[in-house]
Amino acid sequence: MLQYKIKSATTHISLVTGWLLTIGGIIGLVLPILPGLPFLLLGLAILSKRYGWAQWVTTWLHSLFRRSRGTSKDGKGRRTSMLQLATQYSDNVTTIWCKGRIVLGDDLHRLKIVVLSQNTAEVILDLSSVNLIDAAGLGALVDVHKRFQCADKKMELRDPTRFVAHIVRTTRLDRVFHILRTREVVVSRIMVTSVGQGRSTSS
Repeated sequence: MLQYKIKSATTHISLVTGWLLTIGGIIGLVLPILPGLPFLLLGLAILSKRYGWAQWVTTWLHSLFRRSRGTSKDGKGRRTSMLQLATQYSDNVTTIWCKGRIVLGDDLHRLKIVVLSQNTAEVILDLSSVNLIDAAGLGALVDVHKRFQCADKKMELRDPTRFVAHIVRTTRLDRVFHILRTREVVVSRIMVTSVGQGRSTSS
């Protein structure tokens, strides 16, 4: 009984959040007081789990957005992947470099498979070359992050581009993800090294 009440309350909270984001997104599209598109896409992504019309609108918006952006093609006119991945292993840390778009589609599914298949205790997603992320991409990152927490593992985002960082801050996901900045890491290492050298000199 208690589990049913908790599940029901969680469902209601999710629906309320979805409706608020959707309404805020619509207002933001009309009035420049809110980031309309990110709010709208995220709200529809939440509501699509319950309402068929929201799923249809989400699919339509993604297809419309793709047509407006055009498909990536190589020199021979063949369609190419919108997301390229490269993996590097160091100690017990896996770094996955992402280049392109983290959006709804096969590439997003491939990204989840690659991240979840890592056996290291820590995985870093380098987003310094990601020029676009949509609600489906954000949802996938949140899902992977939760799975890592359940497995007592760590997933971090490194050097997101200005656009991605703006989307993450707008959706308040900066409170969920641990975001690394290469410059900050380098500075902290330099400070630690200098302090260590100072102690050794004084002794």
